[in-house]
Amino acid sequence: VWNANLNNTMGWYIDGAQTETHKSSAGWTLVPQGNGFGFDCRGIHLWGQVVRMPDMSCSTNGQADSYDVESQPELSWAGGGTVPTEASGNRWDYTTASIPTGKIEGANVRNGGQNHYTVTDSWITPNDDDTGTGGELSGIIGAVARRYVSDADGNAVEADLLGAGYMCYANADFNGDGYSDLCWRSATYGCAIWNMGPDGRVICAASILDPGADWVLVSVGKYGYPDTGACLFWYNALTGENAVWAVNSSDCGDTDGWLVGGAYPMDANGDRATVATLTTRPMCGNNPVQNGGSSVYWQDSASGEMAYWPVSLSSNASSAMVGSGANYLQDDGDNILLPADYGWSIAAVGCMYGRPSNQGTSVLRDIVLTSAGGETAVWVMGGNYYSVDRSAPGNGAGFTTAGGNNTSQAYALCGIGQYLVTSTYAAANTTDPIPGGLRRPTWFANLYWCLPGAQSAFSWKLDRNINLIDFRADPTAPTGTGYLVDPYAITGSSAVY
Repeated sequence: VWNANLNNTMGWYIDGAQTETHKSSAGWTLVPQGNGFGFDCRGIHLWGQVVRMPDMSCSTNGQADSYDVESQPELSWAGGGTVPTEASGNRWDYTTASIPTGKIEGANVRNGGQNHYTVTDSWITPNDDDTGTGGELSGIIGAVARRYVSDADGNAVEADLLGAGYMCYANADFNGDGYSDLCWRSATYGCAIWNMGPDGRVICAASILDPGADWVLVSVGKYGYPDTGACLFWYNALTGENAVWAVNSSDCGDTDGWLVGGAYPMDANGDRATVATLTTRPMCGNNPVQNGGSSVYWQDSASGEMAYWPVSLSSNASSAMVGSGANYLQDDGDNILLPADYGWSIAAVGCMYGRPSNQGTSVLRDIVLTSAGGETAVWVMGGNYYSVDRSAPGNGAGFTTAGGNNTSQAYALCGIGQYLVTSTYAAANTTDPIPGGLRRPTWFANLYWCLPGAQSAFSWKLDRNINLIDFRADPTAPTGTGYLVDPYAITGSSAVY
């Protein structure tokens, strides 16, 4: 069953020939655009000419009421888990659901070349009556498929890294091959870089110099570094000092040279950028997408003040700066104060407002906070990164909600998942209605929760309905924002296995 939510999804398509990684699928993966789930089409074969089915409600000639839907599979769902019930007050006690499952009830494959991309590779099933009807679907959270980290021979890597105190830092491309690598750090055992390939295999790995147990690895990211590689931002919990290091792991034969160098970030006066008191601690960076991170976010447990630092590292890691845009987090011109006894902490930063990718990494500025009581809040931030955007819904701030009630759960936020989806953001004219409006690649968010060491996790899919810019009534005075209607609402959730 396709949810015709026309302003934020195009439906389903057959994507790619994943013959090596999806052998149970005969090389096929069915992917719903825009909702963060992937589906493994187990045992389904499709006629050799069909490689990509047209988008649902695909306009055939650009005119109104001329949509081709004959080629689309009909899907039925059997949802797992139970619907959580409302708790006392206005809080919603969260429980996870099972991964959804389903099957293809029927499909119609048209003649080759009609509205499809075509190939003639010999491995594709040639039977034109093999439509996949009856094939089973199994949901996989957050991507096309779950892949186990493996060595160069494809053997799964098994190591008690959590027991050794390691933390994993993702989304940094240290070797410049376009695939995100992994950084592991333990205050006891040091820091290591794993160069990752496209299929979850470790290409090569090595330990790099570690600054010692007094230093905390806050975040990884690009931090303005112009050369190949990515950066590590460090904080000394005893002295309040900070450092930025550059790593280039492109040469697997020279692991001793992976650490390019590092520098203490300087402020506008040419002094080392440090915090006034040790009650001010770095909470996180803003690196939910590969090499997108350029900032550090701080919170003072005593005063409650919070701050944003833009950080940049020069070529060859020779010098680092905290940019002039650094400031305290503000709402309506006043500093926001959240001291420790309020129970709220900055937990993650990313794009929570459905901004387009053509705005670059500046979209990675919205703040997610968690409370000691299990509640979650989102602040939509303005273009200067430190001011709450009062033009956004709810004056730019709100509790996450499900079914109209505030969420409450005891898991730890382990990250923001960003999904880049080409979505309709504007209605252009009366002869080009939705879903034929203007479209652009848009960043949507999921929140991921876990119990460290317990192998228990789940995800929240946040609402992806866009407040469409509407040019139809008056092209000179359009209505709508082109961003999310409700950046605080949860519209889907599932356990992660």
